[in-house]
Amino acid sequence: VLATAAIFAVSIWRSSRATTNSTVATPPPAPVTSEEQTLNYWITVQKYRNNRPYEKPFTLGAEMVFEADYQIRLNIRSPQPGHLYVLNEGPTEGSASPEFVLLFPSSTANNGSPLLAAEQVVQIPGKSWIVFDKEQGTEKLWFVFAREAVPELEAVREFASARTAGLITDPVRNTAINSFLTANSVSTPNAEKGEKQTTLKGTGRFLIYPMKLAHY
Repeated sequence: VLATAAIFAVSIWRSSRATTNSTVATPPPAPVTSEEQTLNYWITVQKYRNNRPYEKPFTLGAEMVFEADYQIRLNIRSPQPGHLYVLNEGPTEGSASPEFVLLFPSSTANNGSPLLAAEQVVQIPGKSWIVFDKEQGTEKLWFVFAREAVPELEAVREFASARTAGLITDPVRNTAINSFLTANSVSTPNAEKGEKQTTLKGTGRFLIYPMKLAHY
């Protein structure tokens, strides 16, 4: 009788534990998905001859091969608020380390702030033009868009001044920027190129896109 009672008691305990476990068990959390980020850009082009503009400016929805006497402005907008940074990386020779120029934020646009409101259009440069020199080659304009400020790029905002013209003269920080862009641009956002604008879409913490500008 004692043995039977002991077996019965163990069976009740096991049954009770299974019931308790099934009561408190929770389903595994749903996978976290990153919200899609969107950035639109288009290009205003002004032809120059003998340092004077000729013909009316025209708009391109995407990049093209530019002549040496062309000057351009970027127009950028996002349907979401976020922090925008734009850097120019010039052509490099051999194993030379890249050198960057901070085009946005700048002292002449958006009150020097990288933060954009939803649907706000910014013009880069704010009060001048991007000028192509006589050298042939392909340059990169890096777009970095994020919901939060990017510490690696906030660290070079001191160069967004008329004194330096955006040129980042510190080799250590140039290397840090290059490392940041390399590490976070493994996945390139989808680029939908149209007649009036290009739309970039991507997920993740950063939307990073290298726009290539070829000139001759």
